[in-house]
Amino acid sequence: MPIVSAEQTLLDCVAVMPTDEADRLVDAVLTRDVTVEGEQLLRKKNPGRWGNHKMGKQFGLAATDAASEPERILGRTFHALGFRLAANVPVGPYICDFVDEGAKVIVEIDGREFHSEAEVFRNDRRRQNWLVEHGWLVLRFAAYDVLADPIEVARHVMAVVRRRRHSRGT
Repeated sequence: MPIVSAEQTLLDCVAVMPTDEADRLVDAVLTRDVTVEGEQLLRKKNPGRWGNHKMGKQFGLAATDAASEPERILGRTFHALGFRLAANVPVGPYICDFVDEGAKVIVEIDGREFHSEAEVFRNDRRRQNWLVEHGWLVLRFAAYDVLADPIEVARHVMAVVRRRRHSRGT
């Protein structure tokens, strides 16, 4: 029986799966078993292979730089709505979940399990203060809210970013 790579398995699965199931599969394996580079190399080595186009589209929509599941889901929702925010971007001494440089807006997704420890909570306050002092608007969302209604969260972020871009002339 032939053995294939994780990238090949993903490509073959995505080619035949309904889009919503493919979304979940890509998000699930992207940070564990498959790299964007490995998948791109596979598609480049086999141009015209069935599934390449759908896989390329999947990776175009996936938030490949996002760290957590809620971040990946929100990133995918932004992409699906035609709105692009950079993921996991350094701003000063911090790495921010999503950033719009022109609007100077940062979006943070806070999971309860990670952000409930006292030291993490204090660091979040210091971080928030530093970002605000340097002119950034920080929007914070609970991971629960992102998972419950990513479209509502994305639309809220999009409206704020557009208003800020307009008011800043960017």
